[in-house]
Amino acid sequence: MRRIRGRSTAGGVAVGRRTGRPRLPTSPPRLSGQEQRVLDYLATRLTNAEIAAAMHLSLATVKTHISHVYLKLSVHSRADAVAAAARRGWAPAACPTCGTPILGSPP
Repeated sequence: MRRIRGRSTAGGVAVGRRTGRPRLPTSPPRLSGQEQRVLDYLATRLTNAEIAAAMHLSLATVKTHISHVYLKLSVHSRADAVAAAARRGWAPAACPTCGTPILGSPP
């Protein structure tokens, strides 16, 4: 085990000092601003290419943001990401491009 800034690590994972078990994160993962915008677009059912065009980003950048959203929300699909965001209260109320209300969003 190594020590990093007062924490013991086993293979790069922080472990508790007394139990030796991996510590669970104390706060939920936070999405960056761009990741949140991509998540908003996922709820509109746009393709990756359409999201890239709307955000003025490359397709590869949009795919990277989507993979980060999936990782942070512990999901494997767009539908699961949107559902997880809704459970956390992160679902957008309206389409980011046109302002049309998204069905199933809280008022």
